[in-house]
Order: sequence, then structure tokens, then C-alpha cells
Amino acid sequence: ARAVIEFFTVLSLCHTVISDTPDPANKDYIEYKAQSPDEAALVSTARDVGFTFLRREKDRLFCNFLGHQQTYTLLATLEFTSARKRMSVVVKREDGRLMLLSKGADSVIMERLRSNQDRLVQATLDDLELFANHGLRTLCLAYRLLDAQEFEDWKSEYDQAMASLGDRDQEVEEVCEKLERDLQLIGGTAIEDKLQDGVPETISQLALAGIKLWVLTGDKTETAINIGYSCNLLHNDMQLIVVQAEDKESTRDQLERALREFGDTHLDLSFRGGGGGDVMAGAQPKESTSSWRALLRPATDHGKHKKKHGKQTSPFQHARDIAQNKNHRKGIKGIWDDVRTRNIPEERRQGLTLKRDAPLGLVIDGHSLKFALESDLSPLLLELAVRCQSVVCCRVSPLQKALVVRLVKEGLGTLCLSIGDGANDVSMIQEADVGIGISGEEGLQAVMASDYAIAQFRFLQKLLLVHGRWSYLRITSMILNFFYKNVVFTIASFWYQIYCQFSGQNFFDYTLITLYNMFFTSLPPGALGVFDQDLPAAIGMVVPQLYKRGIYKLEYSMARFWMYVVDGFYQSAVISFLVVFSYYFSSAAERNGLDTSNKDDVGTVGAFCVVFTTNVYMLMNNRTFTWVMPLAQLIGVALLFAVFFIYGAIYDTSFSAGAAARVFGQPTMWFLLVLTVTACVMPHYIAKFVRSAWFPTDTDIIREI
Repeated sequence: ARAVIEFFTVLSLCHTVISDTPDPANKDYIEYKAQSPDEAALVSTARDVGFTFLRREKDRLFCNFLGHQQTYTLLATLEFTSARKRMSVVVKREDGRLMLLSKGADSVIMERLRSNQDRLVQATLDDLELFANHGLRTLCLAYRLLDAQEFEDWKSEYDQAMASLGDRDQEVEEVCEKLERDLQLIGGTAIEDKLQDGVPETISQLALAGIKLWVLTGDKTETAINIGYSCNLLHNDMQLIVVQAEDKESTRDQLERALREFGDTHLDLSFRGGGGGDVMAGAQPKESTSSWRALLRPATDHGKHKKKHGKQTSPFQHARDIAQNKNHRKGIKGIWDDVRTRNIPEERRQGLTLKRDAPLGLVIDGHSLKFALESDLSPLLLELAVRCQSVVCCRVSPLQKALVVRLVKEGLGTLCLSIGDGANDVSMIQEADVGIGISGEEGLQAVMASDYAIAQFRFLQKLLLVHGRWSYLRITSMILNFFYKNVVFTIASFWYQIYCQFSGQNFFDYTLITLYNMFFTSLPPGALGVFDQDLPAAIGMVVPQLYKRGIYKLEYSMARFWMYVVDGFYQSAVISFLVVFSYYFSSAAERNGLDTSNKDDVGTVGAFCVVFTTNVYMLMNNRTFTWVMPLAQLIGVALLFAVFFIYGAIYDTSFSAGAAARVFGQPTMWFLLVLTVTACVMPHYIAKFVRSAWFPTDTDIIREI
């Protein structure tokens, strides 16, 4: 009974919770507000069994234990930090005795217990392991009786450390270590970390989309693995690689052992550029300076990477080649679907019932991760991680979370997105290329530090697979079409220089040059960049594999960019030469007998041909035909006519020398307008038809279905 009372006493007093009575008419109803929902849950549990924390007034804690009012004086609070992984309070009881109450992770509490508790420690560890295997988050509780003189001496040192202007955190930690020792273990707690709705389905969809998933958590290894299974991050057919080491050498040995076991059977690009076909045939793997074998410890010169063509080979190069393997970019089936297990050594086969193509999952604890993040072991970690479908890092601190994100971002050269809901995720969110914060029970620290904020994790699916993919398509389409229309307009003036001996004479009137990007063709690229979409939102959610086109950068590449540039060169040549040949080499004349082959008439017709051609071309590149795109083009064309009819009528002598009044009445102008537009866009139309009919993309296939 005494142990039970001590247990709930620690829960009621060792916290930073603030109590509130929202209903003045019902003083017995108390709500607890805390930085962490776990802390509020523990205090609420103690209240439910009769150990009620009533309120906090300055340094006094008012409680009701089993119907008896008790008051404790709070003398010191050693706050919880991610590095300490524990919190403690020093309280003075009504009888004058001083007590140190502590709660924290089992790994740190067990190290600070006094001796002669082996039986209790083992029983507690067994219970905590059982709780962790069920996916519960565990804590240990302990206390210690303090001598008044000991506390006064310690408090003096603590105040000096808090007032330090140097390394204050380190000094405070050293002082706290002096007090948090020789603890008496009381027991452990377990809290269910319930998943939000839709988390397993969201993770499954993101994995199908080709997104590599890393989970960085502060939970125990057993808890993290259990949660991984419950949220579909891990599954029963997966071969787990668990790295738990006590020192650097042991960490290196475990990483190298895993690479030797799975390096040749999981997407090794050092031979035949793919997943281990030669090994299956019994061939010896080809040695390469960029292979993962160069990272292992040979008898000599470990860690020295040979120079290739006078350049130092990066230790991350081979892992980066795997992550960016172009051989796996065809079709909906993506690179991470090809991560497979094919050969299991004899010593591992006993007791294993694995499928031939079972993927890998990596689980590494925080102590091992500390050594694995060092410069000489981080390439080994990445080499192993890129072969795994999922990676789980347990017992990690916020700093380690940020270091892992930096390692992946810089080592693999990939785009990293971090998502979190608590203050311990802030560093990770800020380190990533894109940070997303979840506003929930953990507070708003993550939201304030993020680029985007969502209310629940399941909303990430639509944010990435629908709006993220649309945004990528829209931006690429807008950029390509913007460059294209400027190439057509600019290079048309270049071709015109052939007929004026490269004197720099303008093909178009200077007013048209000024207003081309401002009025005539500004809206269609903007409409593409804001409203265009290739498939409905529901299709993006149902077929997440479409997201891989963005991962593999298939929508925007230098090859596609130069195709648009070449198309612009071709169309500018067609417009320039057709217009010049039609006017300068014709015998047409106006009614007054003047020749029509003058610079102003040719430039006016050429300007109309350029504006109409580019607008029709961008209309063809629009994936979804709505009223926005035609309206944007109509506005641009209407402004073109307005400039000629209104501005040209007012300044008929200075603007194109009154060419508008002449060319609009000429059948040649309208015939050239139809002919040039058709000749310019027809090759692009034929190419689009051939590609969609004989070389369809994933999007084309889905649209036809």
C-alpha cells in the first residue's frame, strides 16, 4: 500500500500542469492543461484514483490525497528536456521532509538508481517491455529523500549555474546530475499513443507514391516497432534490420554486417546497374570505387576514396546513385518497389519464413544513431537505408532528428519533407526543404516553425498527392510556355535581320515589343500556373503512383526545356519567312497604287501571327479546358486589337505608320494568319498525338481508363 501511495504521489506532484475549473458552479470538475498530453493524462489518472492535484499558487502545491487536504512547497523544478529525457521536482512536505521526485525514460532512470533493487528493477523492466510490445509509451518513476543541508548546498550551485553567462545548459546539467542519483525506483507507467484517423491508409498511399518514409521518434525501440506495424510503416513480410549498439565499433560492425548480407541483393548499381541479377547467376560482383564495398573496413586504407579523373569521389555517391537510379523510372512501378530480399545467408535462414521478394526495414536506436551520424559511419548508414523500404529511428533527440534530415538531404541530394506536431520536431522541420506542422494536442510550436500547417496527418495525402502534384505540373508548364513564347517573339526579330543586313532594325513596332509580355501574352501562362490540372483530385488519391513523375523529374527536364526552345525557333522561322516572302516577293498593291511590301505592314502582320500562334500553342498545352484559359486568351487578343484600333487611330503616324488601317483590309493578311498558325502548331499537335497513342505516359493511360 505504501508503494502505491508513493507511486501516485509522484504522478500528482512531478509535473508542470496547470489546473483549471471551467465551471464555477462545479468546483469538483478540474481540467489539466500541460505542454504534453502525456503529462496531463498521468495527472488525470492520479486524480481518478483519489490523488487529486487541485491548484498551484506560486511555490505551493495544493492536493487532495484520498480525502485528505495536503500542501507541498515546491523548492525546485528540474525541467524535462530532450537531452535529459527526465524531469524532477524537489518538494517539502508538511512534516518538513524534503523529497526529490523524478520521472523519465527507463534508460536514464535506471542508470541513477541506488543499489540493492535488482528484483524490483527486473520486474519493472519486464513490465515495461510488455507495455512497449503493445505499442504503449512508457516512463519510470523514482524518488529520493533529501537532507536539508545537502539541498541548500546543491541549491547554491544550481543558482550559480543558472546565472552563468558561459555554457549555461552544460553547467545546469552537471549540477542536476549531482542531485538526481541514488534514486529509489517506484514503478513504471504506460500510455497509449493513439493514432489519428487515417494514418495507416495515408502512410500506405505515400509509400505507393514512391516517397521514402523515415520515422524519427523518441519512443523505445519496441514501442516504435509496434507503432510501425500498426500504421502500415512496417508489415509482416518485411525483413527487419535492428541496429542496437553500445559503442562506435559495435555500430560499425552491425552496419557492415547488414550491408554484406543485403548489399548485393538489394539494388546494388555496381553491377549491371540494378538489383543483383549477376549475384543470382553466381557471378562475382564487380569492384568499383563507387560501390558500397569501398566503404567497408578492409585491411588497409579504410575510408580513403580513390580519385576518378582527378576528382575526389564522394562517400555518398553510390547511395545517391541508388536513390536517383534512372533505370527504374519507366512505368508506374517505381524504384522503391524494386527493393527486395533475394538471398538470405545460412545462419539467418533458421527460424525465418520470408518471401523471396521481402523488402527491408531498418530500425536503429538513438545511442547507435549517435555514432552512425559521424562522418566515417554516415555513408554506411545511407548505403543501408536506401536499400530499405522504411527506416525507424528510436530514442532520438531533436538535434539528432535535424542531423538525420541534413544527412539525407545533403548525402542523397534529394528533397526532404519533415512533418511533426510537437516542440521537439521544430529543429527537424526547420532543417528540411519543406516543413509541415500539425496543430493538435502537442501545441503550436511545430506549426509556427513550419511552411504549411494541417490539422491532421491524413490531410498530408491530399496535400502531396493532389495539390503537390498539381503545383509541380502547373509550375513546369508555366515556365516552359513562358520561355517558349519569348523565344518565338525574340528569334523572329533575329530572322528578320537577314533581310536588313543585321542592322538592328526592329521587326515589330517598339510599342508592340513593350506590350507583348505585359498585355498580349501575360495571362495564358498565369492561367496554366494557377488552374491547370491533368486529372481530377479523386484520381490523384486513388492512383498515388502518378506522384512518381515528379520524384523522377519527368515533367521538367533539360531535354524537355530544349524541346520547347527548338519549337520556338521553328515557329519563329515559319512566321518570319512566310510573312516576309508573302509581302516582299508579291506584286500586290493597295487601291491607291502603293506597294504593300513595306516594313510597317510586314511587322504588323508578323505581330498578329506571333500572338495568335503562341496563344493557340499554349491552349494546346492546357491539360484541362475550362473557361479561364479561353478567357485569358480572348483578353490578350482583344487588347492586341484595341491597341491597333484605339492607340493606332490616335497615333496613326507614329505607331506602325497607320499599318492597321491598311493590313486589316487585305485578304493576304487573314490568309497568312491562318496559314502560319496551322504550320506552326501542326508539328506539335502531331507529336502530342504520336506520343499519347504509341508512347503513353502513366497520366495518359489513366485518362483513357
